[in-house]
Amino acid sequence: MKNEKLKAVLSVTVFILCLCLTFPFVTGLCSFTSIKDSLFGEQTTATEDTFDPYDPYGPGGLFSSESVRTEPVNPLTDETASSPETTAEPSETTEAVEITSEIETQSPETSEVTTTVEITTVEITTSAPETEALTRDNYPWIIADADYFSDALFVGDSNVNGLRLRCGEELKTATFFAKDGLMCSSVLKEDTVIPVYHGASSQNLGDSNFETLVKSGNFKKFYLMFGANESGYADMSYVENQVARIITMVKQNVPDAVFCVEATLLGTKAWSASHKYDRNGNILKINTYLSELADWHSIVYIDANELFGDGNGNLDTQYSNGYHLNDPKHYRTWSAWIATKGINLSVR
Repeated sequence: MKNEKLKAVLSVTVFILCLCLTFPFVTGLCSFTSIKDSLFGEQTTATEDTFDPYDPYGPGGLFSSESVRTEPVNPLTDETASSPETTAEPSETTEAVEITSEIETQSPETSEVTTTVEITTVEITTSAPETEALTRDNYPWIIADADYFSDALFVGDSNVNGLRLRCGEELKTATFFAKDGLMCSSVLKEDTVIPVYHGASSQNLGDSNFETLVKSGNFKKFYLMFGANESGYADMSYVENQVARIITMVKQNVPDAVFCVEATLLGTKAWSASHKYDRNGNILKINTYLSELADWHSIVYIDANELFGDGNGNLDTQYSNGYHLNDPKHYRTWSAWIATKGINLSVR
């Protein structure tokens, strides 16, 4: 009897020990699964949930087959996939022209002169002169007054925010969606809500996200400037793709919109050298990418580094001791220069 009780006690003890040993493993496995799912999510194939409506390579996107420019140029490779410049095919016009001529004949018998009128119809084909393709070198800029910027939205990071704070009267009617640290990948996010300011007065119009501003219908001109914050990373090509997404989104909502893609400003040589990556080298790569977005009809490209650069790929130290411009007058020079680069709507 005692042996049976002892066996029963031992069986219960072994069961409890086994349960104690397996419980942490089971709960740990469940915890691991939960952690894995929270970090990485379920591994699923692409569905409608992952569809990007602003994919520049998608239907109607900036790089789609419907676009003039279908393949972006990659300045990081030796093989540059640039397409040759093209000119418009000359059109021919054919016109029927009547030529009237009078022929006089004299009779040898009566000496009477007879005049005969002959009408001959000939076809003359004329060709219209060839139209030169628009480029950065021959684009017909206009001088913009303050009213020109009344439907312009400036979008960007601390450079654009600094321009807002210190710009001249040229931009007094413009609107600014800009913030220190704003990156191009964040612009289209619904939760990127920042203060919106009106022109040189810096009147706060309230907080908004970008989509709300676009869909308001108040803006037809979009000035985009990014790259300063992104230049701290290794791969620069995604900046072009993100800016292309912004343009695609705007075009879907404002089909007649025009865009001015602005090169990001360089920093001083010392500033660039103080970082892990070659910041100025990355900025130059970004600007090369961004320049390729211009079709010189609805999208143009401007580069203010021609004002402030030292000619060697750096910001001139007379304008800054690091990255941002160091004097309000430089921002006024910048805004006045922007006004000389007005988008010509007649060639849109």
